[in-house]
Amino acid sequence: MDFVVAYYGNQAGAAAAISELVRNDTYITFGWTGANTVTVGVGDYEVNITFWLLGLPTPGDTLAAQLTWLRGNAQSGNRYVVKITADEYISPALTALPTGRTDLTVTLVANARSEIRLSANGALFEVVYGVTLVLGENVTLVGRSAGGNNTTALVWVNSGGTLEMNAGVRIMGNTGWGGGVHVSGGTFTMRSGEISGNTAWSGSGSGGVHVGGGTFAMHGGEISGNTTTDRNSGGGVGVRDGTFAMHGGEISGNSATGSQSGGGVSVRGGGTFTMRGGEISGNSATGNNCGGGVHVGSWGTFQIENGVIHGSDAEEGLRNTGPGGAALSVSDGTAQYGTFDPVTSEFRPSGTLFTTDLTIEVRNGLLINLARRAAFTITFAQTRDMAPTIPLPREVLR
Repeated sequence: MDFVVAYYGNQAGAAAAISELVRNDTYITFGWTGANTVTVGVGDYEVNITFWLLGLPTPGDTLAAQLTWLRGNAQSGNRYVVKITADEYISPALTALPTGRTDLTVTLVANARSEIRLSANGALFEVVYGVTLVLGENVTLVGRSAGGNNTTALVWVNSGGTLEMNAGVRIMGNTGWGGGVHVSGGTFTMRSGEISGNTAWSGSGSGGVHVGGGTFAMHGGEISGNTTTDRNSGGGVGVRDGTFAMHGGEISGNSATGSQSGGGVSVRGGGTFTMRGGEISGNSATGNNCGGGVHVGSWGTFQIENGVIHGSDAEEGLRNTGPGGAALSVSDGTAQYGTFDPVTSEFRPSGTLFTTDLTIEVRNGLLINLARRAAFTITFAQTRDMAPTIPLPREVLR
């Protein structure tokens, strides 16, 4: 058997955790077989445990104290761990990450669910050039919503900065000029977690995530329950002059009230949204010429290889709703389905998508229309002597 364990500090501290991992205090063999691997014999079993260094522990009892130490002492090329031991209210002036470094990684970890809340207006974290900020399990970032008076997004990712979000992380509750996350030339990788309950005012962009340059890669988790009142924006995600790559997860339950917007996703102005997996559902848009699931505006590009964008024909709770197209609204942009080259990632279009109220489902670059999905349901149901579970068009019933 093989295990991978994340740790911080040194090998001696990591080795001390082995007894709990294997649930046995008596080892037949115990020894380091490599720089980061230890072999443990437990009864008749031999276990190889590889330890992954998260980083060096950062001195300080509070978040503010640890970040202050990092600003004065962190060295380029190193990895550091900031441990959150309790809920904290903190001013943006105290959460600044180190500047003038390269290849510096800072990882936030918490043993139990811990909230970091803003006590004043501003960004909770601004990820700058040369810095990677990793949000570990149980960390929750909470913005300001009382009176809707924050002046910026909760987290900013600037050019040359990198943000990584893992399971159990939440970015939530920020209202004002800017929503949850603003990517401006940097890189954001969302492996899991939740970006929810954020609101962007008119003139301030998208509710959950705004990509104004740079790259956002979503592999899992959810972007849900966010709102924008701005025009040309997305309730969940808005992309301009950058790329949002959706590989999995869901964008759901978001809303947009401004014109030319998308309840779930808005892409325009040179931005690109690629969908290789995942689901867009339950979003709503009420403004003029809006798409409930996705709106593709001027100079925007939408490309889908795999995934589902639910329309008015979907079950209640999954349906996207919007006056310009429940699933998709296209105005002066480009929307296509097809495949991505496995080596170059170049998109190879198979066809064009147009404004529609009906569900869009693409599997491996093939567009699955309503009749085909209904036929699949009939076949599935008949093998189990069950009635079809979705309404069927007359063409299928004949």
